[in-house]
Amino acid sequence: MKKAGDCDLKTCFLCQFSIPEWVAAVADHRQHLFYKKGETIFQEGTPVKGIYFLYDGKVKVHKHWGTDKDLIVRFAQKGDILGHRGLGGGERLYTVSATALEDSTVCYTDMNFFEASLKVNPTLTLKLMQFYADELQEAERKMRNLVHMDVKSRLADGLL
Repeated sequence: MKKAGDCDLKTCFLCQFSIPEWVAAVADHRQHLFYKKGETIFQEGTPVKGIYFLYDGKVKVHKHWGTDKDLIVRFAQKGDILGHRGLGGGERLYTVSATALEDSTVCYTDMNFFEASLKVNPTLTLKLMQFYADELQEAERKMRNLVHMDVKSRLADGLL
C-alpha cells in the first residue's frame, strides 16, 4: 500500500452523498491509498479502524472458509464500499477480508469521521441503509437459490 494522488471529491460513495458543506471536511479527513494486485486491503478478524471507498480497480471481498479455502462474498468495483461489515455495536472486527484483484485505489476514512459524516448527512445515511438492504436482498436470493435450485441450475447461476 502506498499513498496515491487525490480524488476528485465527486466519485466515491462518501463524497457523492455528503452535503456540499461537508465535502471540505471529507477532503481534510480522507486518505487516498493505492494497492497493487494481490495486496490485502484489510484482513478478517482485525480491528476495524475505518471504512474504504473503492475509487478505481476491482477488489475481491472474501471470508476464510475451512482450511486454505476462501468463500467469495462479492466483487467490489469502482464506487463500492469496503469494510462496512465491520460496523455495528460490540467488538468491531472485520468479518471479511478484501484483496485487490488489480491495481486499485481507495479513499479511506477513519471510523470516527465516518460516524460523524453519518450524523451530519441524512442522504449519506439513507444511501448506506439502502446499500445494506440491497446486500441483504442479494444474500437472501443466493440462499433461496441454494435451497430450491437443482445442481445444474446452481452451477449455471454461479458461473453467471
